[in-house]
Amino acid sequence: MRAAELLAIEPEKCMVIEDSGSGILAAKRAGMQCTAYLSAPEGQVDYHLADYRISHFDRFFETVTVMD
Repeated sequence: MRAAELLAIEPEKCMVIEDSGSGILAAKRAGMQCTAYLSAPEGQVDYHLADYRISHFDRFFETVTVMD
C-alpha cells in the first residue's frame, strides 16, 4: 500500500499477493485487488476475501492476464 502511494498508483490498479488473512483484509480495505497464495494447510487461513487464489506462482501470470 505504501509502495502504491510512493509510485502514485491508484489502489484499484494494484494487485497484492498475500498468504495471510490479515494481509488479504488490508489489501481489500485499501481498495486493491488481491491474489491469495495458498501456502497454509486448508482451513488455517480464511482466503474468501481474495479476488483470486493460486497455489503456485505459475498461476499468477495467468491471473494477471485475466485482469487485462
